[in-house]
Amino acid sequence: MLRYVLGLSAAAMLSASVPSTACTGCAYAFANAAARHITLATTSVLLPAGEFKKPKASTKKYDGKAMGALWVNPKVWLPATEKQGEHSDFELEHETGNAQVIVMSSKDFYPFDLFMKGFMEGMKEVAPDIEQVSTEDRTVNGAKLKFIRLKCTMNSMPITYFGYIYSGARGSVQVLATLPSEIADELYPDIENALNGLTVK
Repeated sequence: MLRYVLGLSAAAMLSASVPSTACTGCAYAFANAAARHITLATTSVLLPAGEFKKPKASTKKYDGKAMGALWVNPKVWLPATEKQGEHSDFELEHETGNAQVIVMSSKDFYPFDLFMKGFMEGMKEVAPDIEQVSTEDRTVNGAKLKFIRLKCTMNSMPITYFGYIYSGARGSVQVLATLPSEIADELYPDIENALNGLTVK
């Protein structure tokens, strides 16, 4: 059934004229479903590579359904006109319309490596060339989490993903931004400011 849902998401994404986050939501669901079948009491967390704080201009708060919140600059990030991810808590769109942010939360705990395995398997259903470019340990607003960068091709267009993944005793939160790779460097400051608005307390 899950693969069927992934197939529907792929069809919806391929019919869109701009990159869609629908497949991303299903990939998160795939990862969560896989994680529920394995019970682990610990997870390996390395020392953070850097510390990041919520920007002062990030004054608009969006609460996650299960936990966490995302603070963003309301002049730069707006509620998405149409929700693409079936399993997302909420979605935002860059003022240019060229980048999206999707947020998901869960009361479940799972190790990062397990999450990424399920996530990548889910993404490969619609983007076979998905690649994990880099992973970095960060401390964001006091919470230790993972920063990831992915790349793939959708609709013959190179796409870049930036995201934060947090998982702790009280649950998990994932924030993922997606945009065309050719403008990734240009919009990265706005992307990072949005990601750094994540709070999990």
